[in-house]
Amino acid sequence: MMKAFIVLSVLMTNSIALGQGTVRNWTESNKNSRDTETKYEQKQSSFTYPGRNMSKILTPQLYGAKADNITDDTNSIQRTINTACSLRNHAGGIIFFPPGRYLMGHVTVPCSGLTLMGSGAGDSKQASGSIISANTIGTQPLIWFNHAKDNYDEGGGVQGFTFLNSGKKQINGPFVEADYVQNFHISDIYSLGAFNIIKLVGGRSQILEHIWAGDNLAGGIGIELVGSGADANNSSQSTRMDGPTLFDVDMEAGAPTGKFGNRHFIGIYAHGFVSAVRMTNVGILNSYIGIKADCTVDGSVIRANSIGSCPAFYDMSDTEIDFSDIYSFDFTDFTYFKCRGCYAHGGDGKTAKNNIHAINGKFKSYGLEIIGGKFDQAQDSCIYSTVGSTRVSSAILHYCNLSKNAVGHSGSAAIELDKDSVTSPYSSSSIVGNTFCDPGPDAQSVMDGILINNALSYVATAANTFFSCRSGLQYHGSASTISASGNVGP
Repeated sequence: MMKAFIVLSVLMTNSIALGQGTVRNWTESNKNSRDTETKYEQKQSSFTYPGRNMSKILTPQLYGAKADNITDDTNSIQRTINTACSLRNHAGGIIFFPPGRYLMGHVTVPCSGLTLMGSGAGDSKQASGSIISANTIGTQPLIWFNHAKDNYDEGGGVQGFTFLNSGKKQINGPFVEADYVQNFHISDIYSLGAFNIIKLVGGRSQILEHIWAGDNLAGGIGIELVGSGADANNSSQSTRMDGPTLFDVDMEAGAPTGKFGNRHFIGIYAHGFVSAVRMTNVGILNSYIGIKADCTVDGSVIRANSIGSCPAFYDMSDTEIDFSDIYSFDFTDFTYFKCRGCYAHGGDGKTAKNNIHAINGKFKSYGLEIIGGKFDQAQDSCIYSTVGSTRVSSAILHYCNLSKNAVGHSGSAAIELDKDSVTSPYSSSSIVGNTFCDPGPDAQSVMDGILINNALSYVATAANTFFSCRSGLQYHGSASTISASGNVGP
């Protein structure tokens, strides 16, 4: 599924203006014009843009931006943002960035509903499209939609840009951060050399789509989703995050020297109260951890008396994680996680510990469901779960336990179910209709199909096929609570 990212460069100037106005006729001759706001209002007509709260489209060139990769355009861009916010009493609008290479430092968007729109993600060598090149250092976001946490600010976004972090100055913060917004839209983004690409804090119903990122830097996070722990005891609902959607996202950590994943890059990290997350057609290559979710903010478990402040209700489909160093999917303290048609390949370098690692930390998680997909090349068990209700069906699992350990959580099974200090021994797990241990020429005699540890009870297995496994089912506990029906193989 790791596909080449195809950038549609149709977001050019004549497609920006859906109403009437002079941006439709933008040319090089007026690229560097510096009109005052009064002259601008006299020269430009109003635009209509269905679904957008706006009256004017501005360009940074009106305020002195050169987009020549030599001049620092930070002040010009910030002036343009401030003007756009003031045009409709902080109700937003559109700023259009004509093709060019904008050298810039940190800017802040103080109003809601403002969209920064480029002419399409371009070629960083040829300087086609709208390219933003970081010209600053530090952890502050390059573009920061900074809003109050007690108010859902509406709309806005960033669309059609290439972001670069390859100059003498490189930021350690995200290219784009949006705090406490709803219906925020980031799309058609090409990123190179990011430490963090996108960070969303709080808010709801955000959409991230058509994003490609390469050569991500060591220790960084591709997309970070942060909910700051609101629950029934917290009256501020916007501090939580509800309903983010990720579609058509590809990220990779470049080509590290040595074994895969040594850049310690996390593809997607959701932490705190982040719920109702949907991911479709997501691919992550050469990561330390592909997708991670837990109940921490700033390194501490939040609202330590309730799982109600932790990640909840993740629905993933067609998601592929290749060559992870530790885990492809790593989930701790969550309510429910579903993955349909997911693929996790630990790596021919034999580095991944587990393809899926789903555990309880401080709280009891409620459900892990895997439907279809393929999981292979793990040093230990391909799927390891201490979640009381773990359901795996119609999946293919092979080349697990590459470390060739003998028994237990050291890793000897395709699927390993276990319990920990917060797990009830009474499980409602089922393993149905899966295919284990590829029947090919490489014998897998050290791999069990299903391993049930620590007297975990009430697990149903049915209609599974075990090919060259050492055994189909191993369990440590009472046989009366483990059912096996219609399984084929050893």
